[in-house]
Formats: sequence, structure tokens, C-alpha cells
Amino acid sequence: MTSRHRHRARTSAALLATAITLTGCTSTASEGTAEAAAETSTTTARTAALIPAAPGEPDPGEEFSTRPSDYPATAGDNGIGSIIESQRMAEFLVLPAEVDPALTEEYLDLTRPIFGPIPLAYLLADTDSTIEQIGAEIGIIAGFSTARFTKDSRARMVHAVLRFRDATGAGEAAAQLHEHLLDPATSGPTAAPHPLATMPESLVHTVETDYSRSVAALTQHGHYLIYTFVDSPTDRASWADQALEHALELQRPMIDRFPATAPSELRNLPVDIDDMLRRTLRYPDGADGAQVPAVYGPRGAAHLLAQLNTLDMFADTAATHMARDATFVYRTDATDRAETLFDRVVAQIRDKNDDFSVVRGSR
Repeated sequence: MTSRHRHRARTSAALLATAITLTGCTSTASEGTAEAAAETSTTTARTAALIPAAPGEPDPGEEFSTRPSDYPATAGDNGIGSIIESQRMAEFLVLPAEVDPALTEEYLDLTRPIFGPIPLAYLLADTDSTIEQIGAEIGIIAGFSTARFTKDSRARMVHAVLRFRDATGAGEAAAQLHEHLLDPATSGPTAAPHPLATMPESLVHTVETDYSRSVAALTQHGHYLIYTFVDSPTDRASWADQALEHALELQRPMIDRFPATAPSELRNLPVDIDDMLRRTLRYPDGADGAQVPAVYGPRGAAHLLAQLNTLDMFADTAATHMARDATFVYRTDATDRAETLFDRVVAQIRDKNDDFSVVRGSR
């Protein structure tokens, strides 16, 4: 288990431009995040003829089209709908920094939608056919995971909420995954059950090495399965248990507010809320580091960026959404706060990497 969640953090793709949109907003952020379809949902924009930028406009270079990207109105099938549903769940997921403010450093490999058996296996064990089989047979519908580590890299957290078809399925998934992760062939010879009196409904196990102690909990909550993994030095063993307890305490009421989509309606989920995605530049075909395009609300954006700082930035500037593809586009309808939003976004970018160039655009 510890080897699964070893330090594999990497930074996100460089931002080519940051655009602040001031036009009207018609969607409700309280319904969660609005998401984009997977890259296979449409390729029209990728093959559009490339046109040069107008004078004074950001120049995306030779590979990126400046034409607005076209997206379907709805997901169109349940597979794409599961990705959208997974990204919507990000708006109802606890931030690691809310569990412990020291968990600040990006761990982006495991901050992602968990929309099927293969992403589930990647979350828990890199690649594992048994986990894939459990996810497929029980029927995972959607999920989102978030992860951070401390500046000294000595402690980290991976936290996820996974949605199954019903409470029985979530309970079966917890039991089967717990049993599998206790197998020494999966997690190592030191894997052992670790019941916690403060978490009687959770299936918890530990994995210890000479340097660290990992603790993972699987907790059924209705048709959701809450998964939390923490890793800390052996001299901070109590921190791990406390972090698990606090994460669960925060997460349960938050996921209860998620407006889950019926499985039969996944194909009808909207793709591009408020035309946010069509204002982004798209990755060229086959580009390294390409991301699945998406539109996030404040909390969804916070998982990918500066966590609590991002939440504050959205609140302070009345921002509603952030669209992400090859570029990030932020939206606020409060024109008197647009300058502040721009400055805050620029500060976040430069805080991550002084070498990022920042170009201003508006719509």
C-alpha cells in the first residue's frame, strides 16, 4: 500500500493564457461542477484550420487553434456521463488542507475523476486486475480523488469518495477491497487490520516500513464508499489516526449534499455550462500532459490549484466557474471584482513557477 502512494507528485501543464470572463452566468454553482466530455466525445475543434491571432490577442503558437471549440450539449452516453458525474463530485469532496493545513503540496497523479474500474485500480494499487474486477462486478458509477503532501514530503493524504449503485454495493466493495488490500502479495508483509474505536463502521488497515506508517480506511456511507489513505513518519503515528477521523467527520455531511444523477440520466448531463469550455484553447492531438477538459466550481478548482486560497479567491471575487483544457478560463459576473480576480490568478500562477508567462484576455 505504501508503495502505491509513494511520492509521485508532478506539476500541471503550463498555462498558456488566463482569461477572465465577464458575461452573464445562467447556471447554478450549487448544483456542483459542470464538466466536459472525454477527449473522444468530439474531435471537430482539434482538426479545425489553424488561424493566427488578431493583433493584440494572445498568440497560441502554431499548434493551437484560436477558433472556439464546439462541444455536444449533453454527454450522449453513460461512459462520458460517468466522467462528468465524477468531476461534479469534486465540488463535494473535502480538501486535504481542511484536514490538516500542512497538506499543501500538489500530488496531481491522484487528484482525478474515478469514473470506472481502471481508475479505481489506479487509485488503490497502480494496476491490479482484482480491483478492476471488483469495481466492474459491483458497479462503480463515479468518484473523485484528491491528494496532497507536506512541504517536507514526510506526510501525505489521498482521499476519495466513490459512488456505487446502492448501499449494498458500496458495502460489498468496502469488504472485498479491504480483504484484497490486506493480502501480503498486494500490500506487503506488514499489512494488518487496524480497528479504530472512533471509526467503528470503517474497515482500516496499516502498512509499516522502517521509516513510515500508512493507514487506510474504507467507510461505507449510503451508496458511497469513502476512502482515505494517510502516510506519516513512524514518530508521528498518532497523526495518521487523527487525520483519518477528521477527514471522515468532514466528508460525511458534505457528500450528503451532492445532487447525484440517476444512472439512467448520466447520458443527459450537460457538457459545457455557460459556454466556458469553448473559450479555452484545446490541446493538439497527442499532446503530452493533455487533460480531460472540464468546468469546475470553486471547490473543484481548489482541488487542482491552491486549495483554501482558491476557495477564498472565488468567494472574494464572486467567481463562479473555472474551465480547464490547455488554458484555464475563470468567470465572474461582478465586473467591479474582475481586476482583483485577475491579480489573484496571476499571483497563484507566479507562486507556483516564476517562469510562467501570464497573458491577459477578456470576453
